[in-house]
Amino acid sequence: MHWETLIRVAELPRVVGIKDSAEEERSALEIAALQHLGLAYFIGWENRLAGQSRSNGNIVSLSNLEPALCQQAMALNGNTLQEKINQLSDEYSLFADDWYRHVKNHLLRRGVILSDQIVTP
Repeated sequence: MHWETLIRVAELPRVVGIKDSAEEERSALEIAALQHLGLAYFIGWENRLAGQSRSNGNIVSLSNLEPALCQQAMALNGNTLQEKINQLSDEYSLFADDWYRHVKNHLLRRGVILSDQIVTP
């Protein structure tokens, strides 16, 4: 989403947060501007979890499989866990076009879900 559009969305009365999966990482000033508007800012890419951004949390696929690691990465707010996050992202195929299939397969094997069936329209 372009910055101008994001600001317009942030100003809507029912919008309270945003999962940012933009191609380019937002600057600290941009994140602060969104938060100043009352918007919670959530990281949407695994490769940015252990970065220096001032987010309110994360909404990433890896959270379904490794929630404690994602929480820890955000709490540390540093790059110490990024190598492990990258390794798991590759292992779970989280950057594949059909990433959701891989997540469902792992959750099924762990007994978290009962089916890995994908429903298509």
